[in-house]
Amino acid sequence: MKTERFIKATAFVVAFFIAIFSSGFVCASDCYLNNDDRVEHVWLDKVIDGDTVRLKDGRKIRFSAINAPEVAHEDKIAEPYGDAAREYLQKRLTNNKSLLYIPSTTSRDNYGRYLGHLFLEDGSSVESELLRQGLAFQVFFNPSSDYERCLAEQESIARSQNSGVWSVESVVSSTSSTLNPGFAIVSGRVVDITESRSGTIWVTLEGNVVLRLSGDAAASPGATRKWLNKNIEVRGWMVDRSEGGRKLTKGFKRWMILVYQKASVRLFP
Repeated sequence: MKTERFIKATAFVVAFFIAIFSSGFVCASDCYLNNDDRVEHVWLDKVIDGDTVRLKDGRKIRFSAINAPEVAHEDKIAEPYGDAAREYLQKRLTNNKSLLYIPSTTSRDNYGRYLGHLFLEDGSSVESELLRQGLAFQVFFNPSSDYERCLAEQESIARSQNSGVWSVESVVSSTSSTLNPGFAIVSGRVVDITESRSGTIWVTLEGNVVLRLSGDAAASPGATRKWLNKNIEVRGWMVDRSEGGRKLTKGFKRWMILVYQKASVRLFP
């Protein structure tokens, strides 16, 4: 009788967890594939860097929810942990070349790469693993992703443990004299907020940086105005408005960060 009850109990537990995962449940400590009719079964050909792979069908897939440090290319040296991110991804996918892919609603980036989320066959998120290891940063585009919350949890764990990219100076001040184009996390005090006729919101930080909020990020101007005189941390792609010798209009800041979602901004007291 005891053996029979044990077998029944075991079967119930197994069935319970199967039901949970098949329903698209997202675990608190990991990101798993939700039920999605867009999912594709794909095969890996090559890992290019920490956030880009090439598939057997020739497509290059750029992970849409993370940004890994750059590896060395052309005349640029590798960023801290850029090589480590690529090596981790290569090792992780060596025996997992059969993958699951969900394309982003924004199909391609400016380099012709397809955008989306990549998962192992067991449904676990590749982006999540890189964030948890401290080998990438979470990024936010329009529209928002179903996986943003669980991915944020993974990054938070790595950041609290000073893992990988969080063990070096990853956040730069808006008053720094050593700002560079490309992905950046910038901290600074908000000194001015204006709204254009087109609905774009411009947030000026102390120093030489301005934020250009559009799309979802500009949807609640009233909430954004509360940032005035507050310290914030923002992440996104830094644009040098003086690139190519262009002369800046009087009063314009040299550095601009494009912000598509308010999730890109952390507000401090």
